[in-house]
Amino acid sequence: MKRFFDRINEKALDPRLAPVLIIALGDSLSQGVMEQRFLDPAAVFHRHVQGMLEVFYPCTTFSTINAGVSGDNVRGGGERLERDVLCHHPDLVIIGYSSNDSLKGREWLPEFASGLREIIRRIRERTEADILLLTPPFMATTTSARIHPEHQIYVEEIIGAQTSGSLSAFAERVREISCDEKVPLADVNREWVRLREAGFDTDVWMVNGLNHPNSAGHRLAALTIFHALLSQRQMT
Repeated sequence: MKRFFDRINEKALDPRLAPVLIIALGDSLSQGVMEQRFLDPAAVFHRHVQGMLEVFYPCTTFSTINAGVSGDNVRGGGERLERDVLCHHPDLVIIGYSSNDSLKGREWLPEFASGLREIIRRIRERTEADILLLTPPFMATTTSARIHPEHQIYVEEIIGAQTSGSLSAFAERVREISCDEKVPLADVNREWVRLREAGFDTDVWMVNGLNHPNSAGHRLAALTIFHALLSQRQMT
């Protein structure tokens, strides 16, 4: 994470430099989709991360590009990587895939892994950016009245990914890739596991009743990311 923290220091010393640029690449969770046809850019996790960084580094200016696309998976991320990430030459890229990928089942794991590794390779090849990987939050385990009628066709698929262990398998693959590629990890999924093990009903945090965490879920992700970033600061 040397590039990211070097840029923070450089910007603090010379305000004429460009802001420290963060890009959040991912699906609807990165885009900030909450309920049906409703985005909340103030509540999305990377907005909280930027705010935490601004408090922690009050002499540095940060800017975040929201490169989340609802319904996207790792293949789509690779297809738009040039437009949404590489051409901007960011200082940090936060990659959040696997929620939608997990809906394809475990047979998609090899494709998912190769796609995520390819995104990492291309970012490293074309930019100086540091990279942070995210594991996914939970999805719903039961149906609820919060599910929009237009989403009823996805209920069985989404609940099945959570309860069958498919989502967990994809989270574990992200951990493996983090280790293999030496990319820092913010293990959001593990924090949700801890909530469930403590007896918390994680379904109540699904603002759309299915797969979109509410503002509390986004704050949990932001705290996990922020702590992961600060832990890397000690290693630069």
